[in-house]
Amino acid sequence: MKRSNLYFVLGVVVMLGVARGYAMESEGGGAKGVNIRVNPLGLVLGSLSGDVDFRVSDKVTLGPSIGYLAANFLFAELTGVGIGVRANYYLTGDAMNTGWYVGPSAGLSIVSVRALGSQGSQAGMYIGSVIGRQWVWENGLNVNLALGASWYSNGDTIRADNGGTISVPFYYGFQPSGEISLGYAF
Repeated sequence: MKRSNLYFVLGVVVMLGVARGYAMESEGGGAKGVNIRVNPLGLVLGSLSGDVDFRVSDKVTLGPSIGYLAANFLFAELTGVGIGVRANYYLTGDAMNTGWYVGPSAGLSIVSVRALGSQGSQAGMYIGSVIGRQWVWENGLNVNLALGASWYSNGDTIRADNGGTISVPFYYGFQPSGEISLGYAF
C-alpha cells in the first residue's frame, strides 16, 4: 500500500473516532450532532472525498474535509490530496434537517504528477464555497447536492526531478466544484 493511501485511511479512521465521541456527548439532548458524508460518484473519476460535520449551533456545522484523487490523463499520472475545514450555514431550517445551505471551505492541497519519465510534486492551498440542498430522513440517512467554485494556489506547472516542467491539470486557479454526497447523521 502506498504511503499516501495509508495516511488517507488513518485520517478517515481518526475522523470517525472523533465523530463517534462527539455524537455520544450530544445524544443526551436527543438532537443529532454529527453528520458523516462521502461522495460515492467520485469513485468513477478516481477520487474519494468526505466531510464530517459537527453541529456548533442550530444553523451551523463545522468539521474536517478530506479528499484524494488518483487519475491517469493521456501520458500523465496525477495524485492529489486535500485536507481542510468546512463550515455549513443552513439558510432554511436546522443544521441536521432538510434545507438549503452555504458551505465555505479552506485547506491545503498536495499534488504529484508523473509524466514521460519525469515526476514532481507541489503543495498549495485552496478556498471555495458551495450552495446546496440537504435532504435528511428520520433515521439519519441524508443526501446532499451542491454547486460552487474553488480556487487553488498551486501553479499550472510543477518543476520535475529532471529540471524540466510538467503541466498540472485541475490544481490551479478557479475550478468548478460540487458535491453529490450520501451521509448519516447521528
